[in-house]
Amino acid sequence: MKNYILLIILAFISVGTSEKVWGAVGMAPFDYTKEPSTEDWRYFLKLEDYAQEKLWNSFIKKGVKLSDWSWAWRLGWIRACQLNKKDFCQQILVQSLADRAAVVRGEGATVLGRLYEKSERKDLIKHLEKSGLDSRNFRNGKPLFVQKRIIFAIVGIGGVEALGSAAKIAKTHKELDNYLKRLQHKR
Repeated sequence: MKNYILLIILAFISVGTSEKVWGAVGMAPFDYTKEPSTEDWRYFLKLEDYAQEKLWNSFIKKGVKLSDWSWAWRLGWIRACQLNKKDFCQQILVQSLADRAAVVRGEGATVLGRLYEKSERKDLIKHLEKSGLDSRNFRNGKPLFVQKRIIFAIVGIGGVEALGSAAKIAKTHKELDNYLKRLQHKR
């Protein structure tokens, strides 16, 4: 209940105090805790990198994290960062790996894997591994699609750490172990 009240208060604060930010990026104030309107959605996805970064940073300054946004907005941020290696996008993608929604965790892993393919980034592999071992990625004792996306991303990023991290996740279920073996065979 306290979290719900806090979100309502944050929503009112953001609408009331972000007029300058919205004007700077050309958007009208909106409630980020609710689903985006079609107009807001289209406009947001067409924003230039610098405007998205300015918008993101305005919310960060207020203490608003990716998890505070509605799930559709969270997916929108991931989509907006699919070709962007700027720091703010890396923050968004790493935060997405701990999201409460499996679809957001899965999309975040997919984008990280594509964006940083063959980069051998140990820091990203560690974030992906942590997400891959998250108990929310299981339903009725079976792994969700998220773990396969995470394993794929880790293997794609590559490096010495990658296979060890992917193997750790794969050990949690035979299906994942078989998936990793098939993936290694294809590469």
